[in-house]
Amino acid sequence: MGYLATSSGAVGLFAVVILAVTGPGEAATRSRAETECPVTVPNGKGPPPANHGNNALAVGLAPTGTYDALMFYEANQGKISIKFPWMRLVKGQLRITARRLDAPAPPATARVPNGYGDEGFQASGVVFPTVGCWRVTGSVSDATLSFVIKLIGVIPVAHVAGVSAVVHGRTATVSWSANAVSERYDIAVRRPGAPWRIVVWRTTDTTYSLQRSVGRRVDVRVRGMDKWLNAGPWSRPVRVVLG
Repeated sequence: MGYLATSSGAVGLFAVVILAVTGPGEAATRSRAETECPVTVPNGKGPPPANHGNNALAVGLAPTGTYDALMFYEANQGKISIKFPWMRLVKGQLRITARRLDAPAPPATARVPNGYGDEGFQASGVVFPTVGCWRVTGSVSDATLSFVIKLIGVIPVAHVAGVSAVVHGRTATVSWSANAVSERYDIAVRRPGAPWRIVVWRTTDTTYSLQRSVGRRVDVRVRGMDKWLNAGPWSRPVRVVLG
């Protein structure tokens, strides 16, 4: 399950988003889980801009409880970042937690900025790492309010495939292919038994020249990044044996 850490500070959100890559079978399972997601339909309680609440807390939600994750992703430079306006009807600092209901997920991140006093309106923002069904809970002192939202859509992930190497004696040319989302690449190498070491960061090239100076036997892997430098998964390593 993914849990949400809260912090106070500026309104800007800078969490690293980690995106899951799913296969066809996982996508079908995800689709069924999303259909079963018990989204919260606003009950109309709370002073504007809130439309869902109880006697202590209220929040502004989408009428259907469903959000287009890709729209927020594109609008917020590669982050599924959604703003939630709260109204505090009791005094205290707002805290936010969340967990994903339909699948394991990396941690999400929230911002509850200072400067809004100890009651009334409170701005907040949440960066969700994946699409899916999420339960979000706001609390002030002993008062709580929870709601469930569904993030839908397919988030494009940089993906590298087809890594290969052509050896010419003591040098080798490593090349790879990638999907259209990939705009830059990291290249990592390791000697057998040694840890991985990134030797090239954020290159736009799709080839890399490997020298015998790094070792006679070397494993090489590559990962792509999108235009916001969100990194995709590492490729399968290829073994290079230099003369």
